[in-house]
Amino acid sequence: MDNNKDDLIEEGTINFWIRLYQNPLFSDPNSNITFMNRKPAGKLFLTMLKELSVLHVKIENPKYGVSESFYNIMDYLNKDLMVTLVWKKGVSKLYLNANVAEETEIR
Repeated sequence: MDNNKDDLIEEGTINFWIRLYQNPLFSDPNSNITFMNRKPAGKLFLTMLKELSVLHVKIENPKYGVSESFYNIMDYLNKDLMVTLVWKKGVSKLYLNANVAEETEIR
């Protein structure tokens, strides 16, 4: 990812797998895992955390503001999970296993 790209302010995508064999603590509903904490993506900052059985997603966008989502992932803790975060202009979408889990306005 080129951290000098201004176009990431307008739109972008992050996608990753959470594989249980690589992340055994993921299945524990009492665990906390930091996947990324204020990770720079162009001029954006992305945060994604597992806090107990909640996936906490935050996008800090200098043009559109902040998007913050808290999604209950209890039903996903015992299997591999594909996480996709998509943002375009003032909206972010969280996909879990290719299904829209949440859509949030960036403000």
